[in-house]
Amino acid sequence: MTIIKDFPECPDCGSTETVSNEATKEAREKGKLPADAFSHLEVTLIPLEQPMMAGVTVPTILVHWDVCLGCGRRRCTRAEIIQAPVVAQPGAHGTQGPRNFNMGFPKGRG
Repeated sequence: MTIIKDFPECPDCGSTETVSNEATKEAREKGKLPADAFSHLEVTLIPLEQPMMAGVTVPTILVHWDVCLGCGRRRCTRAEIIQAPVVAQPGAHGTQGPRNFNMGFPKGRG
C-alpha cells in the first residue's frame, strides 16, 4: 500500500470529524477496533492496468470517501495505491471470466 494523499480536513468547513469516525468511536474506545484503524463509508477502485485474467493482482487506486460531520459534504479522505485481485464473474453459460473494468482503454484493432 502506498498512500498518495490523506485529506484530513473538509475543504468546505475545515472539520476533521467524519461520519464513519463518529460511528466507530465507541468501538475504538472499547478496543474492538484498533485505535489507528482507517475508516470510511465507501471506496472507489480504479485499476491502473487492463486486467487480463482472473486471479492476478493489478495496481489499483483506492479512493476512500466519507461525509463531513461538520457540514455534511461527501468528500475524499484518502487516496492510495494497492495491489487488488481481479475478480471473476460468471460469463455466458456459467463460465468464468475476468471482470470488465471498462477503464477507458482503447479497443484493440483487428
